[in-house]
Amino acid sequence: MAKELGVCVIILEAESVSKTLLEESTQYAVKVFRNFEDLLKATMLERPIAFFFDLEHTGKDQLLAHLPQIRENWPVCPLFVISGEAREDVLAEVLRFGIDDFVLKPLQGDRVRLRLNARHLQRSMEKRSAIAVSDLVVDPTARSLKNLKNNKIKYLSPIEINLLSVLLSSMGQAISRERVKRDCWGTNSVSDNALNRKLFEVRKALQQIDSELTIKTLYGSGYALQKKDKIPKA
Repeated sequence: MAKELGVCVIILEAESVSKTLLEESTQYAVKVFRNFEDLLKATMLERPIAFFFDLEHTGKDQLLAHLPQIRENWPVCPLFVISGEAREDVLAEVLRFGIDDFVLKPLQGDRVRLRLNARHLQRSMEKRSAIAVSDLVVDPTARSLKNLKNNKIKYLSPIEINLLSVLLSSMGQAISRERVKRDCWGTNSVSDNALNRKLFEVRKALQQIDSELTIKTLYGSGYALQKKDKIPKA
């Protein structure tokens, strides 16, 4: 059985100021993995409370290459990126691939604690049952979609998994653009371009796992999740 562990941080340097600061701010013991190989070997033995990846030392490309396996082994563990700069393109990319949140340097104890507590609260509120439709299983807690026939799996951002869940709730029937916006973003103002980008990402994920389901655009009616050879009801 996996043992409970405190916060983990992966770095590629000999010493890390991040380790000390994280221990002070979270009040958890921090275990350091010097490389991804050691981290993946420990996946069956450790059950961390949270993970922090120091982006300056892990590198974005290495992190994204290993992230699917990490997320599969720890589906509900909050994953954070530590970054010294707020580059929106980089942060947006790692968030889209499965990172939950980010903390900017210099690390501040109160900010780290608040973000960690917020993510754990969110996880406790997200404990919903997985939904199985056709060849697809959607797990809102792990933010994953899996093809039961070939075991291919993809991970989505919170908005993307909400979008897919909304379409699943009315499988085969048209849902208006405005309802999709409301159910996914609430009262926040959202542009059509923002919605189109999220639809593109979900469609791409379904294609990448070779699902027989697809999102159909019904001009004048909205969108519907359907089997590729089916015509949805208006």
